[in-house]
Amino acid sequence: MPDSASLKALFDPQSFRAEGHKLIDLLADSLQHSLAGEGNARTSQQPNQSAAHWRDHLQAALAGNAAPTAASELFSQWIGQSIKTHHPHTMGHQVGVTAPIAALADLLGSLLDTGNGVFEVGDPATAVERAVVMDLARRLNMGENAGGYLTSGGTLGNLTALLAARQAAAPFDAWKHGNDNTRPFGVLVSEQAHYCIDRAARVMGWGERGVIKVRTDAQSRMQTGAMQEALDSTRAEGIQVIAAVGNAGTTATGAFDPLDEIAEFCRVNGLWFHADAAHGGAVVFSPKYRHLLKGIEYADSIVIDFHKLMMSPSLTTAVLFKREATSFGAFAQEAKYLWRTKDPISVGGDALPWFDAAHRTMECTRPMAALRVFALLANHGDKAIANYVESVFAAAQEFAKIIQTTPGFELLTPPTANIICYRIAPPELTDAESDALNTAVRTQLISEGNFYIVETKIADRTWLRSAIMNPFTSGEHFRSLLETLLRIREEINI
Repeated sequence: MPDSASLKALFDPQSFRAEGHKLIDLLADSLQHSLAGEGNARTSQQPNQSAAHWRDHLQAALAGNAAPTAASELFSQWIGQSIKTHHPHTMGHQVGVTAPIAALADLLGSLLDTGNGVFEVGDPATAVERAVVMDLARRLNMGENAGGYLTSGGTLGNLTALLAARQAAAPFDAWKHGNDNTRPFGVLVSEQAHYCIDRAARVMGWGERGVIKVRTDAQSRMQTGAMQEALDSTRAEGIQVIAAVGNAGTTATGAFDPLDEIAEFCRVNGLWFHADAAHGGAVVFSPKYRHLLKGIEYADSIVIDFHKLMMSPSLTTAVLFKREATSFGAFAQEAKYLWRTKDPISVGGDALPWFDAAHRTMECTRPMAALRVFALLANHGDKAIANYVESVFAAAQEFAKIIQTTPGFELLTPPTANIICYRIAPPELTDAESDALNTAVRTQLISEGNFYIVETKIADRTWLRSAIMNPFTSGEHFRSLLETLLRIREEINI
């Protein structure tokens, strides 16, 4: 017989209230300490050791060999072992610094958990999502026929946009009949494009030859002058190039491609123009940096992450289409138990079923992600995002100046956004020795845990890379980082 008493205890509102208050206190304390720069940015852990610890913990609990762990104890351990994204020394990956109001909205969405794939069970989240998406499309000047939805991350967003591009550009029903193996599809991308574009092409069956990489300049921007050569040579090989992708904030350096030039190239050559603005699209909120998106209004599709520069939890990604009707081509199929319309890709008048997002997303059941964004905007206004973007961009400029005036370091290029690439550059070392040195220094830095940065390869050279995601990271933190790197360099004596 089912144990109804245990189930009632599991869902007990008073117990939830008590544990919830404890959790908020733990998180608030962690936030306070992190913002103050107290403690390490990252604990030093080895993957197998961490996995073994939690495996043993779980198995002991399931076997009844240990007393149940209090929720607050578990939460405290998880907080303690997690990287501190709000710490000013955390300058590694493009992981957003979540605003508390967005985190609270996420908690609400997790408990309500309405599914959000169809309006019937997803209201008000689906309607809130519509408001957020349409506001973003308006800011991007995409036109009155624009629209879109939210999905879980830029990888899914870029894949879905390219699926829609294939359906719109192919001379046949690609969703129904699949790829034309006699004339395979391809997409033009920058050699600095995020790896998920390459992955999307391969997932769609286009293979390695379907990803046509275009050269970049010294600032990591796609050279539009090289696009025609790439297009002509690829077409000569029998590949149907259907789209070109422009970057608005590359992962490696934060560079913005000349989107207006790419848009014109696509118009002349009859290509779908997709803008991967996962990282940099947030500048649309900033009067100071909005110019970096010049030309994005001509894009047929755009991907923007709210979880990068808009203080929302992961994953919160907008996929926008200049002609919203084209978004329904990505997944042109029926599911009669879910959707109201007889024809799910009907686009006439009110038949366009924006409210049943599962028509055109990879996901059916989806998180109530729009609540995170709506809560932030409704409570703090759009100037909060502008202020955040301008703060981290300004911090990156300050860091670049400090690097340039600190002996022993080399700056790759002045930052356009909030990402900086630099390295220790002893003149007496060869390129290979210098690369090995920077890798070794970073490895030691990470093991110490006081700072967190990453490394990348650009033009076959190793660079240290910092993404300034914390608006409170300042010059004193940058100077301390460089001092620490030089100290480690001396200690390892390479």
